[in-house]
Amino acid sequence: MTRKILLILLALLQFSDYVSSRAFLAVGVPEGNPIVQHLGLGPAKLAGLAIVCGLAWRAQRLWMLWALCGFYSAVVLVKFLAAGK
Repeated sequence: MTRKILLILLALLQFSDYVSSRAFLAVGVPEGNPIVQHLGLGPAKLAGLAIVCGLAWRAQRLWMLWALCGFYSAVVLVKFLAAGK
């Protein structure tokens, strides 16, 4: 059960990352990620999603899923803090 909850949380964090990136781009904030600059937002986020899904699928221990959720929580938190400035 915990694994399913972590996977749902990871999906919500991925979605939040995508939405916040679109919001920043819509108001003219330049993208800082060179991969997104090269590929574009959609393809880069899909590639990132595929990588994260692969890591989550192969995660043998729950701490790996916690680490992925922690990483994306930090990414989304930094974006929301930057939006408040």
